[in-house]
Amino acid sequence: MGIILPFHAKSISGSNYFKRGTMLKSCKTLLAVLLMIAVSVPLPVSASPKTLDFLFYSAPSVFHRSVYLEEWFEQAYEANFNMTMILLETPSLDDSRYLKQMEILESLPDGMAEKLEFIYVVSCWTKEYRDGYHTKLETARRLAEGHNDFRVRFLDGRGKVLFTSSDVLTADEIISMVRDRRVGVQSPTTPLAWQVSNINSNNNRIAALRSQ
Repeated sequence: MGIILPFHAKSISGSNYFKRGTMLKSCKTLLAVLLMIAVSVPLPVSASPKTLDFLFYSAPSVFHRSVYLEEWFEQAYEANFNMTMILLETPSLDDSRYLKQMEILESLPDGMAEKLEFIYVVSCWTKEYRDGYHTKLETARRLAEGHNDFRVRFLDGRGKVLFTSSDVLTADEIISMVRDRRVGVQSPTTPLAWQVSNINSNNNRIAALRSQ
């Protein structure tokens, strides 16, 4: 079984860890790792439709838990974070929409993911993605819950689903939604009413951006 490890704690501006994982090797981090292991008995997917509690990997035996994403970054960097996870769900790594979405994410300016505090995770249920953050095949199947098509979901640092799209999102749409979420979240326990309001707001924002 793998272990949960945080990333290399060098400066955020100089790190590409928001796209690819590395490991922090220090006694202090080891203590944090042991504490995380003690409380991290993972569920593949939460029973709640509003929260996705699952494992994702940054290396073959190094896994992390979606509901502890924020704590993971905060322990590694010893700073406050307002993390967003972009979950890319795809039936195939050759799917044209998935490939286009990956192209857009990879083309974002250097440092943008660090500045906006987001990572993206690939969840494919037919072939495991191994070049960055990803889920195992079984986890991908459970997350799909019968939705066997391309999908993009935005999660906060505690696994709450904030926005879902079946369309490829442009760079401007991604940046706008992540930036707005970071401004809009007032506390770790965001009220459900705000979540619903924020989802509607993001839907309206997408429509407005595409009408320009």
